[in-house]
Amino acid sequence: MNLNKLFPRLPIRAKLGIAFALLSLMPLVLVAGITIRVTIAQLRNAASATLQREVRSARVEVEQALTQVEQNVAFLSEALLAPLLRGE
Repeated sequence: MNLNKLFPRLPIRAKLGIAFALLSLMPLVLVAGITIRVTIAQLRNAASATLQREVRSARVEVEQALTQVEQNVAFLSEALLAPLLRGE
């Protein structure tokens, strides 16, 4: 970056100040970028683990509900339909 072309009327001290300020900000920008990437990766991993736990939990709850429905249907068929089929 050529500061002489960007700021032709500024004194050399001001141009040097701008150059050193930009140079001092570069490591901060680099560290911030790395930190953001690491944080996003950790959040993705946490979200993925949470989603997997939720899916497992939902699967177990659905299996339990279906088992309960199966038991209810079996009970109702024994209690209501069996006497009707036997002619009672």
